[in-house]
Amino acid sequence: MQVVSVAVFPFPIDIPYEKFKPSINLVPFDFGQCDPRRIEQCFRQIYENVLLTLPFGFGINFIARIKPRHVFVLAAGVGAVLEFIQLAVSLIFHTSFRVIDINDVILNALGALIGYGVFRIFGWAYWHLLQRLQLQPRHIFAHIQEVTRPQT
Repeated sequence: MQVVSVAVFPFPIDIPYEKFKPSINLVPFDFGQCDPRRIEQCFRQIYENVLLTLPFGFGINFIARIKPRHVFVLAAGVGAVLEFIQLAVSLIFHTSFRVIDINDVILNALGALIGYGVFRIFGWAYWHLLQRLQLQPRHIFAHIQEVTRPQT
């Protein structure tokens, strides 16, 4: 819900129709106006887009068992869906408040992949800790054990 609130809302609907011109960037790694005066804003855009989907990459296995080879497609899909929603909102409400940007798709996918990588490291460490201490987890910890179980 937080991702939707950041990626989609707010959007102004009081812009006159004749000023409507959707802003779309389909050139990868073209961040537009990243001159030295705005470099901090450009870096902020980059890390915020990565951080936006990092929890998704970490938590997706708690929702559904995902094979590692499908993570790349899923990660790209998350970023593409978020940008498509922004485009749809832009077209429905005739507002160019949001920029539809291929860089956002790439950075969102990167965030999901990093989150999945952190999950895999966490799962590996959790399993080795359980084996080393010879623990038999219960309750929520048993669920974490099941989710982080190495895939065969």
